[in-house]
Amino acid sequence: ETFQVVLETEPTNVVQFTVATNDAGESSVFPNSIQFTSANWNVPQQISVTGVDDSIVDGTQPSIITVGPSVSVDANYNGVTLTVNVGTEDDDSPGIFMDPGPTVPLTVSEALLNSVTFTVVLQSMPTAPVTLVPRTSDTSEGTILPASVTFKPALWNAPQVVTVTGVNDDIDDGDVTFQVGYDPSMSADADYAGLFGGFDVVCIDDDTAGIDINPKLVTVVENGVPLTATFTATCLTEPATPLQFSVTSSDGSEGTVSPTTIIFDNTNWKAPQAVQLTAVDDLIADGTVSYTLVTGIVTGDTAFAGINPDDVTAQTQDNESPGISVTPVAGLATDEGAATDLFNVVLNTKPTADVIVPITHC
Repeated sequence: ETFQVVLETEPTNVVQFTVATNDAGESSVFPNSIQFTSANWNVPQQISVTGVDDSIVDGTQPSIITVGPSVSVDANYNGVTLTVNVGTEDDDSPGIFMDPGPTVPLTVSEALLNSVTFTVVLQSMPTAPVTLVPRTSDTSEGTILPASVTFKPALWNAPQVVTVTGVNDDIDDGDVTFQVGYDPSMSADADYAGLFGGFDVVCIDDDTAGIDINPKLVTVVENGVPLTATFTATCLTEPATPLQFSVTSSDGSEGTVSPTTIIFDNTNWKAPQAVQLTAVDDLIADGTVSYTLVTGIVTGDTAFAGINPDDVTAQTQDNESPGISVTPVAGLATDEGAATDLFNVVLNTKPTADVIVPITHC
């Protein structure tokens, strides 16, 4: 802004005025002095007043521009003082700026356990230190450091770095969005007390729900070695809620399984669970029989729902040989008086159909 100064009458000698502001932190003036003579006494001289940017939230601040006291040999113009009231309107506002950088949203990864950074800076100079306490909305997905940052008035515009690190949680929960920010700010400067803010960060999941079955082939022997065999079921990720699935033998006449239900929860998911197959002695000479140990569809935890673990191929090796036994095979005695003697005929294994054994006399 400008104002003008001019004499009302012609002086008898040179009149010198100084020009100054009472608050150099809010306003400045130019020029710092003016001079009137008998040649220019009636020509207005212009004074420019410029606001000073102080970076402080202080509202509109008054200042006084003083012209004089004048110095002149002319007694009428010696010691004259003029004042002009000026108001400097503030252009500062309190605020805390969190800068995530060019990529939004920020991402961290469970697999890499990597960290990302963002900066925090004040938007204007506080009148007292400002302390922020960084926070994350989900510490199971991301942690944040440092525990606090403080801005002093002298370093209010120096950005401070905050680090967010991904957390590996072993749960197939997909990519999770959480928030990072700070608690309400603390400061004796009322304009900087109680401010808060934040933005989103995404933690990229590295877990895939599943059940691993091993081995995929087991063999047992009827009434022999090995009579039993086992396979294990392993939960690949931590379930949020309990899950279960069934195990059954497709041929109970060849082998049975125990247990018939597998249950995993967040306390036992890391421990493989064993399923035992036991051979059944069927007394039939049927050779090696292959069948299937069937795993049911998983129920319970939604991340596992619909998963069908691999079935296991089972083989039961036979211990029977087909044949006919006759006892005794010698020493039978009869006589012409119609005396009789006996011998026994028996099958060695259970037949799958009727067996006719012809008996003839030679």
